[in-house]
Amino acid sequence: MPDITGTSSADNIDVTNDDGTLNGVPQGNPIDNIAALGGADTITINTSTITGNVNANAGRDDITISGSTVGQLNAGRGADTVTVQGSSFGNIRLGNQNDTLDFRISTVSGTVNAGGGTDTLNVPEGTIVNDATFGTFTVQAGSAIPC
Repeated sequence: MPDITGTSSADNIDVTNDDGTLNGVPQGNPIDNIAALGGADTITINTSTITGNVNANAGRDDITISGSTVGQLNAGRGADTVTVQGSSFGNIRLGNQNDTLDFRISTVSGTVNAGGGTDTLNVPEGTIVNDATFGTFTVQAGSAIPC
């Protein structure tokens, strides 16, 4: 199964119904791993299964995942915006900088690691969050309780 490896510039990576494109050029299907190499990348995954990792790496990235399964999401360095809906993940790692995670009707079988920076996490009740500044806590009814 093919991987998608971006360039060092801003890339548009799209995987829809397991068909992948990089800047509009078909990359095959199904996709195992995605690696954006730098720049302000846009990564969109719809109704697909990525068995390996989605690595956004450096840059201010915009990542949207809907109705999909991803082994691990690594947002990487940069102030990233991650929006997930109706999806499942092994782990989510936001990395350093001020990131935003908007997490709707999704599941994580591992952990959500916010990393460094001042992050905004919109996550469902019961989510366990590991934060470099505040430690590990579980979201309960809109509040955070230290473990």
